[in-house]
Amino acid sequence: MFADFDIDTSGRVFLVRISFDGYGCCETGTNIARMPLNESHTLIESVAVDDFDCEEIRDILRRYFQQNDDVIWREALVEHELINVR
Repeated sequence: MFADFDIDTSGRVFLVRISFDGYGCCETGTNIARMPLNESHTLIESVAVDDFDCEEIRDILRRYFQQNDDVIWREALVEHELINVR
């Protein structure tokens, strides 16, 4: 799987599209929520120094995907263990 993110004018990260093996590419459009500013900064800084394979980033992304599981394909998120099953 891969995910493409962008940053809005206020510095908040948001998901543009995510692609899952076996599911295809999910375009999020304008329905996707933005990450909280503090988590956006953490993610941006981690990517900038190429140090994003850590538990803190995984937790940020899981919370974000969980928050947006009505926009992103929930079944794919569960199968790829990107959210916890409620």
